[in-house]
Amino acid sequence: MHPRSSRVSRRARDPLAARTFALVTTAAVLAAAAPAAAAQAEPADDADTAPDTATDTAAAAPTAPGDPLPTARTDTPALVDGLSERAEADVAPDDAAVAHLEQHVDRYAIDDPGADLVTTGVTEAAGRETVRLDQSYEGVPVFGAQYVVRMETDGDERTVTGTSGSYYTDLDVDTTQQTMSADEAAVRAVRAVQRSLSPDGVVALGVSGAPTERELRTTDNGLVIMPTGDGVLARHLSVRGVRPDTGTPILQEVYLDAVSGTPLLQYSGIQSGTTDVTGTGSLINGETVDVPLQHDDETGTYIMRDTTRSTAPGRTDIVTWDATDVTAWQAQYYGKPEGMRPFISDSATLGQEVTDVGGVDAHWAAGKVHDYYLDHHGRDSLDDAGMDIDSLVGVTRRGNPWVNAYWDTEFQQMVYGSGNDEYRSLASDLDVVGHEMTHGVIQHTANLVYIGQSGALNEAFADYFGNAIDVEYTGEEMSDPDASLVGGDLCRTLSPAECALRDLDDGASTEDFQSLPVTSIADFGGVHINSTIVGGALWDLRETLGGELADAIVYRALTEYLTPTSDFTDARAAVLAAAESMGVKGKERAAIRKAFRAHGIVRGWEDTLAGHDVTRLLDSVGPGYPVNLQPSADGGWFAAPRTNVDGTAPMSIWVGRTDGKDTPRQVSPDDGRAHIRPVTDGERVIWLAEGETSQILSTPVSGGPVSVLYESGNPIGTLGLDGDLVTWSEYDMEEGLDVVYYLRDGDTSPQRVEHDWFGPAMAPVAHGDRIAYVRYDVGLPENDYTWALGVEVLDTSTGETVLAGRDELAESILTPALNSTGVYWGADLDWESEHGWVNTSIRGYDFATGKSELLIDETTADGIRALSLTASEDMLTVSVDAPVEAFQQPPSNAMLPKLYRFGLDGAPLGRASCSAGGQMFPAFDEGSRIVWIDTYATTNAVVAGDRPRGRCMGSPKPRP
Repeated sequence: MHPRSSRVSRRARDPLAARTFALVTTAAVLAAAAPAAAAQAEPADDADTAPDTATDTAAAAPTAPGDPLPTARTDTPALVDGLSERAEADVAPDDAAVAHLEQHVDRYAIDDPGADLVTTGVTEAAGRETVRLDQSYEGVPVFGAQYVVRMETDGDERTVTGTSGSYYTDLDVDTTQQTMSADEAAVRAVRAVQRSLSPDGVVALGVSGAPTERELRTTDNGLVIMPTGDGVLARHLSVRGVRPDTGTPILQEVYLDAVSGTPLLQYSGIQSGTTDVTGTGSLINGETVDVPLQHDDETGTYIMRDTTRSTAPGRTDIVTWDATDVTAWQAQYYGKPEGMRPFISDSATLGQEVTDVGGVDAHWAAGKVHDYYLDHHGRDSLDDAGMDIDSLVGVTRRGNPWVNAYWDTEFQQMVYGSGNDEYRSLASDLDVVGHEMTHGVIQHTANLVYIGQSGALNEAFADYFGNAIDVEYTGEEMSDPDASLVGGDLCRTLSPAECALRDLDDGASTEDFQSLPVTSIADFGGVHINSTIVGGALWDLRETLGGELADAIVYRALTEYLTPTSDFTDARAAVLAAAESMGVKGKERAAIRKAFRAHGIVRGWEDTLAGHDVTRLLDSVGPGYPVNLQPSADGGWFAAPRTNVDGTAPMSIWVGRTDGKDTPRQVSPDDGRAHIRPVTDGERVIWLAEGETSQILSTPVSGGPVSVLYESGNPIGTLGLDGDLVTWSEYDMEEGLDVVYYLRDGDTSPQRVEHDWFGPAMAPVAHGDRIAYVRYDVGLPENDYTWALGVEVLDTSTGETVLAGRDELAESILTPALNSTGVYWGADLDWESEHGWVNTSIRGYDFATGKSELLIDETTADGIRALSLTASEDMLTVSVDAPVEAFQQPPSNAMLPKLYRFGLDGAPLGRASCSAGGQMFPAFDEGSRIVWIDTYATTNAVVAGDRPRGRCMGSPKPRP
């Protein structure tokens, strides 16, 4: 139930400590910063007297306020409804749909539907036909671009009733240009995943010669067009593996610029001879239920396979697999590892051991969910084509209890962890099983991209139907306070309200919306934190209209109107349009408007969000590629990368004053390359430009020409700058290792930082004449593959190096921070609290004394979970992940990372800002002023703050 992720290392939260992450899915095209769909001509916002039917007026793709690089514009309408136009009746539905589009080129602006649209799905139910058509450009698929045609049939007649979705009319891409090699693409994709797991550090993962479980593997999925500007030719790779620190699965979908290899987009791909007989078993709650089994006539045993729910023309097998000897990484790598088999019993009465692991619950509940979709919506299994339903039950994390579950979009199956002393198997609550299986329905219909608003919709619809199925089975009244809970029956000792993963009646609205940095530690743009905004509106709708009508409306909106990149406003329009198509009028239609309005989902709601106790420097910098969002500051100036709101446009570099008294300006050229990782010392700014080669560029912050400092055909990592000293790390493709280089003004060629240990050197920073960098000592077979992470400092004026600190088998280390007196860093030494919470030890090295000191001990009550840090001459500022207390409640802003100040001795000085947003990537400017990324708005913003704020109202102490 947790999306797969990676830090130099960033551990995924354990679901026991972080319940909001528990119902994570993966939808095959789950994406992290998807292109926005064209704006719809939607029903009027709040006035019930306004027109209810959308027109076919063309509209441009929406952009956030201040967004300088909008998604590709389109002349194709996002929603056309209320049609009644004759279509060809004697051809296949998709042929009729394409013919309709060809007949109305003036309306849809799709010049050649037959050539540019590829059928991806046809759904037929109760005289309605829904045809989904994916856009291609010169034979290359366009990411997230899908157009839907809805039709109705009556005898020999067929009528088009409406259309919706995204089709980009202004693309102009050279699909024949020279692209990077497959080997280089694989290397860059793996490195992108490594960086996403640790946005500001180094992870012990994927190094050549490491044990199999610590390696990442890639699958090349071919070329795709990213619909930004004129379009960008990209290569799509899937990277899968297992986090070395937590043992949890990783599946990341990575999109690289096909020419330069620059990461454009990244997101998780994880979202959760016989005879038929009827057996019995006990659910974990003690209820005895009938469970269809198969009797093996040869062995006399009973197999947990249900074939009784087969429908013509196909056959659906519901199979529950014994995965008690399977680890999470094996399930993630192999789907069904060799040797795994369904649960087998000597008796038709299943034993307690099958009950305890969740096998009976998973098997019984899968049948109930299948029946709900068939009986209520005429849906034949999750794909509406009779697919098998597989549940892997009892999976562990390296042999240890695992409280998690997810839908795996690649292997098309549910995976349920073993549970622990408090949490039973997550298959033991019908609404959770319904949630995970609904992710499968979503994947085969709207395929909502798993990031930001579309990802929150993915979770909201999964929550809604999971809860609806549970409430219907139990007969629970919706007025019951526990009826709205998701996962309320999972715990052994906690009450339903204490145990629940989410509450659809929590009152969340767009005032609570948080668009988080797209990293493994930030809920993929708020897919869970924001899900109950729409989920709550749908719950209110069900409470008002009743389950039968509300479920039918919501199902039709999901399966016939929404497309991969739909947002909250699109969902509102889709529900209204679906209701309209069903003849819903008057008070019932007004109730739909009221439900969405009560949760703040009205036209332009994003414009109402604002900052808090911060100076806003640069709005809407986009979701971006996580590590590339980091700002830099010094001498009263900041430098920051910026992209469009989708994160699909090439990055650009912006500079401005940290007091906010000027208008920031772009200093990088608009040359189609990605301009990333800026660093400023207050006099100039340097950054990395990625194209056919990687270049380090430089320009004065006050204005002037852009010069090239260095150029390489190898990937370049972190940059550092102070005065005339420039440093960077570079991945040597021949050696297969990262190497640190530096350059001074006047040098004709860079100098390599040599070291006497085997392994990479990376993440360098500069201050004065010194360079600090991370050293990753990789063990060899003769010493059993042990490794160590540490920090080393080079004095470029003398050539002397000093080892500031080194920890064997450390799982991760943060990029160090330098000042004139010492170097500071965070290291994860693999200590785990009783809650499964993993902290970070903060260490410092004093140049004067030559001593290393532990400033904050991860194993103590004052331990913190640090994400990144920065140092001034007299204090540290650390981005601290939320403490465990923040997760013992419904999802809230308290779950987001916050900035805390500490003295150079580790003494706490309080919060840096009381902003409700997530706070990441701090950079010291002058005195106590810092610049950071804040998520108070719908997209990340660069802000500044001047002084410690102490303990903010309601702010928990930063400890696990």
